Amino acid sequence: MDHRATRAELRRSLTGLEQLLSSVVRDPPVDVAQSLSRAHQAALHRRILDTKTAREGMRVPTLEEAYLNRDFQVRAVDGQGVRAPRGGGSRCRRARTSPST
Repeated sequence: MDHRATRAELRRSLTGLEQLLSSVVRDPPVDVAQSLSRAHQAALHRRILDTKTAREGMRVPTLEEAYLNRDFQVRAVDGQGVRAPRGGGSRCRRARTSPST
């Protein structure tokens, strides 16, 4: 088979594949990143534990309140379990390890 015949066969096959896929996928594509972002934002306001099982007087934080930043930011809390304002904490850094020789 020469190159022209190969290209023609490839075009025919790809056209058939495109028609097959377009008949299967009728809905427009979903913005997955946007959908995940909305779902994650909604979850931030939920309590991390069922408040019905918490002891009386115990405050159960929301996911947003309990979230630890991936940069390992540390914040002080007052005696009531309320976080101190941002900027007052210090940053912890990961310890670097070197291969042993």
